[in-house]
Amino acid sequence: HAESHQGFKPSIILPPTFQNITSEAFAHLKQARDGDICLFYYSGHGSTIIAPEEFRGSKSKLQNETIVCLDSRTGARDLMDKEIAYLLWDALKGKNVHCIVIMDCCFAGNNTRAAEVDSNIRYRHTPDSKQQIPLQEYLGYQQGFYTPKSDGSVGIKIGRYVQLAASMDNQTAQETASNGGLFTSQLLEVLQKGG
Repeated sequence: HAESHQGFKPSIILPPTFQNITSEAFAHLKQARDGDICLFYYSGHGSTIIAPEEFRGSKSKLQNETIVCLDSRTGARDLMDKEIAYLLWDALKGKNVHCIVIMDCCFAGNNTRAAEVDSNIRYRHTPDSKQQIPLQEYLGYQQGFYTPKSDGSVGIKIGRYVQLAASMDNQTAQETASNGGLFTSQLLEVLQKGG
């Protein structure tokens, strides 16, 4: 979609495998310099995974939200929301860049609108992953990204970025049979109308 609108040419487009997202995409984002404008865009399936004990503080849920990588169900694993937070923080720390994150998937964030019932619309959800990933295997653990709290849970650092999301962290996003993500198609329509 992005290449066909307003002459925008992304500098990197990758198949969304775990390795491509965690290494290539964020290595590219790390190259941003002060004043640059960066876009991280994911359109695909979201899911959930059982959270390690350290994330189960008095206010935390028993699950983490994930994005389903192209190879998540065939050898790799989902990428956890906390890991995405780490990767963004690590790529943007100490920089004055303008970064926007667009997540068109289930369980993405806190921005949604209900769609009317339509036979061409379905949910962008993949069943929960049955894997249990200990905190010590989360990206950023070795770098001290997760800080212990007094209640035994952990906190995370937050990078500077703006996020647009197709759903809240407990909601599903929708897609059409022909145009992919409903959020993306509507966002592009609004941007195009705005000139």
